[in-house]
Amino acid sequence: MDHKSHYVILMEERVGLHSHDEVYPVKYADDRGSSHQQQVTCYSYKDVNNWWIIKKPEREELVVTEPHEPIKHGDIIQIVHGLTSRALNSHDVAAAMSPHSQEVSCYVDYNVSMPAQNLWRVELLNKETTDEYWHAVESQVRLIHLNTSSALKFSGRQLPDWGFRQHEIVADKSLDNEDVIWNVEEHRYSRVEDQKEREKELIKQEMIPTERRNLTFFEKLYELQYKMLFNNQENVAGHMYASEPIDWLTLKRGVAYWISNNSNAQVHFIGNIVTWFSGTFSLFGYLGLFVFYLLRRQRACYDIPEKQWQTFCRIGEDMVDIDKINNKRKYENTFLYFKVDNLQNPFVNICSKFVFVVGFFVHYVPYFLVDRTLFLHHYIPAYIFQICVLASLIDHIYYLFSEWLNSRVLSTIFIVGILTWLAFVVYVFLKFAPVTYGDVDLTPDQVTDLSWRENWDLIIHKH
Repeated sequence: MDHKSHYVILMEERVGLHSHDEVYPVKYADDRGSSHQQQVTCYSYKDVNNWWIIKKPEREELVVTEPHEPIKHGDIIQIVHGLTSRALNSHDVAAAMSPHSQEVSCYVDYNVSMPAQNLWRVELLNKETTDEYWHAVESQVRLIHLNTSSALKFSGRQLPDWGFRQHEIVADKSLDNEDVIWNVEEHRYSRVEDQKEREKELIKQEMIPTERRNLTFFEKLYELQYKMLFNNQENVAGHMYASEPIDWLTLKRGVAYWISNNSNAQVHFIGNIVTWFSGTFSLFGYLGLFVFYLLRRQRACYDIPEKQWQTFCRIGEDMVDIDKINNKRKYENTFLYFKVDNLQNPFVNICSKFVFVVGFFVHYVPYFLVDRTLFLHHYIPAYIFQICVLASLIDHIYYLFSEWLNSRVLSTIFIVGILTWLAFVVYVFLKFAPVTYGDVDLTPDQVTDLSWRENWDLIIHKH
């Protein structure tokens, strides 16, 4: 790695060193003063604001020159934010969420008696296994603030709304912990001096892997499941739109995705409350009916014919038609081939009969075991199965009215009820379309009118 290159600097936890135009508030919530300098945070996603330029302090230009000068252990450097061209800085000012540590910022010259302290010393922690030079990906580095001998550290704490709920970066005297270890994921040479042109160049850059990988199907499957379960496990702090799995059943809270800077036009992820509650009730209704039928059958009371009982139990069976698989030779010797005589395997028997119900619980229950911040969108896979249960229950109730009870009146009333229910579904869809698509400038009263539940925190600009 050389001076005056663009770098993406990451923690071991895969959060990127990040900055943006916003500054720290003049005072924090506990009335402590801040430096009012440009915010520096950690961001969990790949973003153009994660690019930094490393240069020698005595050089003013930000473009690479020949010959290249590699960075080595012990070098004194400046780390300049790629888009704002402000240098990474720290002062003897308490950090926002970790007052025992120093605040880290990008220096803004307010022409006051607070000079820049933007020099950092490079300490390579694994130079025995690499060499004295800082390498992308391979090298583990600790960045020491020259003025205070504090290390650049990921505190793990989440900033409030003014910090966009990103994670806090501090400078800390404690050097012997994993939260001060950084590495560079990617670097590029900077050859553009003009800031606006450099900004265009950075925005066009894509984060690319440092080496090609060809994953097998099972490696891809493993990586997907692992990332879903354990990615961002450090992000356990509260979030204003976070929710618990038990809240998802009743649509307690949505998620704000976007709001216009100039109006109340916004995209807010919230489900259709009619289908949502209907799906939840149908799940409990189906399980209740199943238990009722089962208890009655244990007492030799067969309320519905055997064929209909099998249909009721085997909702979604066509999705896992094991008999068809067994009867087709082309599936033999593949991982899709099962040889199950008369479905005697208890596990396969249950899964093949109750595909929708089992699918719901498989996609829902594991979230009770995950220690991370959860949002409503995590419920969507389970919700799809819930809607399938709803459709199956409607079909079964219609059978009870039309064939089992053979009542034309009840069948007609039920059909009218379903049509009325569908009308409400369409009404709610149209009602919430403005916050589904974000294409309408809403008035404050209109936003308030859409807050049907107390915890639906739709956003209203305060002008």
